[in-house]
Amino acid sequence: MKRISMLAFFFFSSLLHGYTQQHLIDSLAPILPAIKNPIQKIDVLLGLSRASMVVSDLKKTKQYALQTLNLSTKHKYRAGQAMALLFLEQVQNNSGSNSDSNYVEEALKIARSIRSKSVEAFAIYHLAEQQLYRHNDYSKAIKILEEALQKVDKTVPDKHIGNIHKVLGMAYSIAGDSAKTFQHFKKALYHFARVKTHPFIVPELGRPSAMDADGGLLNKVQVLLYLSREYYKQGKFQQALKLTQEPLALAQKYQLSNIETWAHEEMATNSIAMGDFAQAIDHYKKAILFYEKKQSLLFLANTVVELGSTFYRLKDYQMAEQYLQRALSIRKSLADTIGILYVYQRLGQTATALSHHDQALQYYQKAASLNAKLKDSFSLSILLFGMGSVLMRQKKYPQALIHYRRALALDQHFKQQQLLIGDRMGISRAFLSMNQLDSAKLYADAAMASVEKGSLEQQQLVEELQSQISEQRGDYAAALQQFKKFHLLHDSIYTNNAQAMLKQEQVRQNIVDYQKQKEQAEREATLLNSRNQLYLALALAFLGIILIGGYLLLQLRKAQHQLKGQNFQLQQLNSTKDKFFGIIAHDIRSPMVALEAVGEQMAFYVKQQRIDKLERLADRVDKTTRQLNNLLDNLLSWALLQQGIVPYRPQSISIARIANEVLDLFQANAQAKNVALENHIAKDLNVYADANTLQAILRNLLSNAIKFTPAGGKVSVSTELAGDKVCIHINDTGTGIAAEKLEKLFSIDKSSEKGTAGEKGTGLGLMLVKELVALNKGKVLVVSKLNEGSSFTVSLPLVLIPKP
Repeated sequence: MKRISMLAFFFFSSLLHGYTQQHLIDSLAPILPAIKNPIQKIDVLLGLSRASMVVSDLKKTKQYALQTLNLSTKHKYRAGQAMALLFLEQVQNNSGSNSDSNYVEEALKIARSIRSKSVEAFAIYHLAEQQLYRHNDYSKAIKILEEALQKVDKTVPDKHIGNIHKVLGMAYSIAGDSAKTFQHFKKALYHFARVKTHPFIVPELGRPSAMDADGGLLNKVQVLLYLSREYYKQGKFQQALKLTQEPLALAQKYQLSNIETWAHEEMATNSIAMGDFAQAIDHYKKAILFYEKKQSLLFLANTVVELGSTFYRLKDYQMAEQYLQRALSIRKSLADTIGILYVYQRLGQTATALSHHDQALQYYQKAASLNAKLKDSFSLSILLFGMGSVLMRQKKYPQALIHYRRALALDQHFKQQQLLIGDRMGISRAFLSMNQLDSAKLYADAAMASVEKGSLEQQQLVEELQSQISEQRGDYAAALQQFKKFHLLHDSIYTNNAQAMLKQEQVRQNIVDYQKQKEQAEREATLLNSRNQLYLALALAFLGIILIGGYLLLQLRKAQHQLKGQNFQLQQLNSTKDKFFGIIAHDIRSPMVALEAVGEQMAFYVKQQRIDKLERLADRVDKTTRQLNNLLDNLLSWALLQQGIVPYRPQSISIARIANEVLDLFQANAQAKNVALENHIAKDLNVYADANTLQAILRNLLSNAIKFTPAGGKVSVSTELAGDKVCIHINDTGTGIAAEKLEKLFSIDKSSEKGTAGEKGTGLGLMLVKELVALNKGKVLVVSKLNEGSSFTVSLPLVLIPKP
């Protein structure tokens, strides 16, 4: 008996130094039958219950907890009974059940009957979690926990004290008291660190409990993730994202899959806040895979909703609807009424965005029906506003007005200032649509009075609404003044957004630079370690010195070569980044500046009946928007290529079909410059490529050819077979390219030149062509002579079409 106890003690001590929870399960389960002492056996069963919970094996957790309960009851070990009941409570919570159990109350009753402050503390923080998460009563949770802290003495382990502070931090976070939130989270971290440095010896066991085998690690990473969320709430997204790195690394090291998944979800939330939606989607999908594997339906539903909401923010409403429907199905299987209501609300918003108005109303009505059962007047206003918005789109203005007014009354009752602005604007739009202009102005003015200290976006929307009302009232001076304010706000928002995007890109680049410096330092440390090994080998043998020295020299040369290559790549990345910022700062802004005040000029020329001036302005707007659209297309494609997420779906494609579409697109441009377009594409040739990228390749090459071909010139497109490749030739009789410029033709660091008619460009087009051709397993070549023209050749894989 003593031998098993001593072995167990040393075994648990060794676990404090980094074994995984699965290793703990695999090690404890086989020795369980050999343990004869019932108290020792109960503790090992509790350790197995906790370890199984950590690896999300709820079935095993319940099995071990019931064994603990039965054995404790048999041997009248009341403390074991209480702790087993608390693990059964955790199983119920994690299985998605929303119904109350009496496990916690029973455990607390037992703890007080045996006067165990340790077990009482263990039960108390579970009771507080119940109040906080199941009943949404943070004030009661705070009261319970603050009273518990007053009763703590030296018989209460650090881990229980840490958990009390952890739940207090969460409760104060919900209450909005940031200072106390941080205070309690820091105290929790202090106590969890002591679990390893000052292990608590359980008197009945003579050793630390098996439940403490991870040395407080799991509790520590939980608090770090809660702290990350608190920084996120304060808008400190960089700090929040940085704080998730340690929990993720620890979770991966110790195979804590549920914590790793939690870290991915926190990273997704911060990535969205920083505008990195691709990273957010990737993190959410990793979390979903874990929840699917573990059949954790409640958490799966929550994450699927978040992923659907992310697609909604990206305006990919069909994908958003797909994920929300899946979440709805899961929450129905769980009978999660609150969760179902929320999904119906989001589906209503998504259906509205898709212009599926009848379906949107059905979703909102189903949500309202559930809301009536829950008697949640606070949330009803959001549903009423959503229904009002749908009815407005259906031009059912009186009905929309009724819904908006009901939402306004509820939001006034609950003092929801931000929602009141939207309610008043909705009412104003309804009155405007019914031509009740005085009422429309009254509510628009009320909305503006509420929004003066609000966001620029809200001010912009109200100014636009007021301008429309003034115009319909015939007060054109006021309408013009309000429209100017709207335009100024639009420019401010545009500038703020552009600056935010630039800052985010700079932050991302700084992170990349930091990672590269870290990797370089690690490589240098590896080289230093290798040299130390060489010095040690000197004492052994001269032959060993030669062999090891030769090996290290070879490795050093390889490392130096790699470093040179990486430094070159870093320089290219910096150059690319500078070029990209230059394009954003100048080439996007320039077309926008060209469009400034066009609306005012057009209004003036309409009044003056200057049709010729209006036609020139229309031509100017058309050219500028085409230029901006082409630039944004190229920037988007280039950005997607850099991130490696450009959609690529190769298939057998008719070159003639794609070429005809692109030639039709540029026919007007060519005619305007008096440039002849000739089509010599063979009709029976197919290539294996992605249709969208092939279009982009031909579009950029044709645009370039027309741009540098003077009036009276010619641009032709033709094909020829070359073995298992198809060559597409784009020839022009333009200005040609100087020999010294050909080398940098497809790189980002070349300068853009104006066309023969003064057309402007960014220099991204040919670089994009090169990368898209490479993506399609092809090559691009150019032959050109100054003042004689250019010939671009794109070779792509041939697809043989069987003859009938």
